[in-house]
Amino acid sequence: MGFGSIFSREGHISVAIIGRGAGHSARRSGARFRHVLGSQGYAISEAPNAKTAIELVETEKPDLILLDLGLPGMGGHELLRKWRDDGLDVPVVILSSRVTAWRARRASREPA
Repeated sequence: MGFGSIFSREGHISVAIIGRGAGHSARRSGARFRHVLGSQGYAISEAPNAKTAIELVETEKPDLILLDLGLPGMGGHELLRKWRDDGLDVPVVILSSRVTAWRARRASREPA
């Protein structure tokens, strides 16, 4: 599924925001995403960790996932790999406030 098919669809588009939101800047970023996307008519769901994210994606089947790499427990890379291994075909936008060159290269090699 590509981005074109999401944005051309009728009705509400659902976005899952997956991130811990533990730090002040992370909470502020999450609030910004909720505000901007919600004001544009997107249906927003959130999960603070990988366990909750797995359940959310299975039950709500979002059209787009915003994924923080710095999740507690199972990290974002491992979660993305699990979803891809399970055959999940949803566009994922990877977010991180602590990007290093190594993490960026690793993320770019994951099929997203």
